[in-house]
Amino acid sequence: RDSPNWASDHIYPIGDEAPTLPASPPSEPLSQRRAKVGDKINLGDPKGWDSSKRNVYIIDTNVFIDCPKIITAIDRDIPIIISVTVLDELDRLRQPQSSLDPEERAKTKKAIDWFSREDWSEWKITGEEGKEEWIPEELRFRKNPDDRIIAVAREHKSQGENPIILSSDKGLVAKARGHTIITISLTDFLKDQRKLGLRRDPCK
Repeated sequence: RDSPNWASDHIYPIGDEAPTLPASPPSEPLSQRRAKVGDKINLGDPKGWDSSKRNVYIIDTNVFIDCPKIITAIDRDIPIIISVTVLDELDRLRQPQSSLDPEERAKTKKAIDWFSREDWSEWKITGEEGKEEWIPEELRFRKNPDDRIIAVAREHKSQGENPIILSSDKGLVAKARGHTIITISLTDFLKDQRKLGLRRDPCK
């Protein structure tokens, strides 16, 4: 959703109108345009958007399974948060007894190996645990991973930031929008990054 015609190129949820935002000027350096990606593509719920606040990406487990090197597609100037819940899920899903098929398990192992092998000092990556105080009291007994991820997003929103959940999980997306948390699917994210000049496929 990062082009002069990005709004007309995408379908928004019923009842939501595609907001009109100015396109990045042609003379703007690519690195700066990438840093503004969130201003235009992460509008799963426009009511939760505030362009004056800093964007923070929160990546869901399914994204790492489908695209182990997804972090390399995100601008180094944008903070990235990896929930401890996501790391725990990846570790569990790579085990032979997990419900994933062999190909998915291999991708999961690749994501974990990528984390441990690469130097991430150039990226602003932090690991965080979703705090119970940001989970509705009546839901805390469930110990649901989605609730923990949304808790991380809610805390950052309370701190005056734009938390953006990158996920293809429709259940998580629906819950996030209930808290006016912005979401974007992996497919849409990669589509927009390619428009910005992404050359290497982070999913291989």
